[in-house]
Amino acid sequence: MSSSGVRSRSLNDLQSLDPDHDRNLFDTPLKSSWSFSNLLVNSDPEERKSSENEEKKKSKPVSTKKRNKERNFLQKFQGRLASQICNVLDEAHENEHVLEELFYNISSTVPPHVAEKLCLDMDRRWYYYELLATHFFVLEKQQPGEVEKVWLPLCGRLWSLEHFPAIFALLFHRWVIETEAGLTSRGWVMRFNVLLKGSYQMFWFDIQHDTRKLWPLYIRIRDNMFSVSSTFVSVHEAPRGGFGHEVKSTASSAKESIRKDFACVLCRFYYYYTTRPERVGIFCLNQLHLEEGLDLFVLQLVLQLRSIRNETVLRRYLKCCAMLSVDSLQLSSKNKLFATLNELILPGAPLYPTAAVRDQAEKTMSTLFPQGQWTRYAINSFFKLLRPFYLPQSIFRYLVSWLPLGGSKQQKLK
Repeated sequence: MSSSGVRSRSLNDLQSLDPDHDRNLFDTPLKSSWSFSNLLVNSDPEERKSSENEEKKKSKPVSTKKRNKERNFLQKFQGRLASQICNVLDEAHENEHVLEELFYNISSTVPPHVAEKLCLDMDRRWYYYELLATHFFVLEKQQPGEVEKVWLPLCGRLWSLEHFPAIFALLFHRWVIETEAGLTSRGWVMRFNVLLKGSYQMFWFDIQHDTRKLWPLYIRIRDNMFSVSSTFVSVHEAPRGGFGHEVKSTASSAKESIRKDFACVLCRFYYYYTTRPERVGIFCLNQLHLEEGLDLFVLQLVLQLRSIRNETVLRRYLKCCAMLSVDSLQLSSKNKLFATLNELILPGAPLYPTAAVRDQAEKTMSTLFPQGQWTRYAINSFFKLLRPFYLPQSIFRYLVSWLPLGGSKQQKLK
């Protein structure tokens, strides 16, 4: 697909993706029949011996020659990973279940002893997909066109498979968004759509299992697609005048549509991956450069609150929502947020929230919309009277909540 006459057909409101479907893509835990860490164990004896000798000399200052050896050892390990991935992708054309096993392998944590041998930063966790994504990024720098000639035809046979967008997002996200070839070569719009869908699936996988495996992917997308100095911003600048102007303008419009789609995804999962939820205004205006400001963020937040089924994550989202500044929102956005919080306060349909979620939603509602909180409290109390079976339990929870350390006692009683 060329850049002329193309348009991003992805996810302006993300409704084309079914959250329940995407959350359950990789539900089945599979036993791995092969392990990436074996590649280090089965490496050449000379390389192993060299690595062991380098470990014995850790007390000495690191020289440039030693850094080069460490870098070469890491690149060779990444090359072996890529060779194994190539074999698996070739086999996946006949057996789709291989992709599920591949996902669990590349999203697994690099063991500490392997990370130490590879001279990685030991202050954080590393995942195999990070090493592979870096390998394809460096490969494009060292051998321009190699990924496009060798790997993309292999991926082209797997586009239609259900799990492949997630695999593609993990393996090639750096090549797609950080290299000029990923942004200008034939079919770049389609690849960004696949990356968008795969990233969305992976972030839902993280939420469902309450992990942070995809945090590096989230940060890469945020920093490399929305930074002013990023390759994505500078590579499709339109020239002035002429026929080329129309072609470039079409590419630029597709780029803007893609950026908005990715902004929607980043907004949805911001509260899950951030450590500074109070900086949401800076995130929307200074990092994503959203013209709609907090309104687009709140619209995506409402969709997210209605989709999350993990109680721990949903309560965390509701706590973060209490830090929003609703005064700057448009009336329509404010009403949608109010209606969603109100549905999370009431038991039963349509969201069927648990008692803990209802309590947290009520606290958030009182913080964001203090006017009428006593009226809402009275209405909810009357509804509890209509359910005599739950009335004693509700009274007990109310009394416990007023006791010292009542919250912790209540959790223990559950």
